[in-house]
Amino acid sequence: MVRAMDSPSLPPESVAQCSTAMASRHKSVATVMFWLDGLFVAAAIAMLVDRKRPDWASLAGGMAFWVGLFSILAIWSVLKARKATARGKRAASDTSLRWYLNGKMIVAASDTGAPLPDLSFKITSRLITVLTAVPRAHVVSR
Repeated sequence: MVRAMDSPSLPPESVAQCSTAMASRHKSVATVMFWLDGLFVAAAIAMLVDRKRPDWASLAGGMAFWVGLFSILAIWSVLKARKATARGKRAASDTSLRWYLNGKMIVAASDTGAPLPDLSFKITSRLITVLTAVPRAHVVSR
């Protein structure tokens, strides 16, 4: 359980921005995985067309493994990006939630302080630095 005394509280706007940044990161990973998937599909089709090699079946099986692996990783990244996007929208719209930074995790909590694991997520060290940085001082003239 995360208590307000243990972890710094975060404004919902910052949580929405972090969630959007993580969604963008997952979309980039998904793009790379889909690109690799397409590359391996093209190579597998080329191997299936050229059946002169005696080991073409094992090569095609290996390619099928890699195509399946990259497909699973790409779909997983897309689902993580969708979840992060939905989480960011909820952080911006639901003012009853409290958000805390706990290590590398942004933890959501209800009004009573009970953690909500479905809304909690891991962030990068760069985002931790952005969230914990001291704001710039501005000179105010009177």
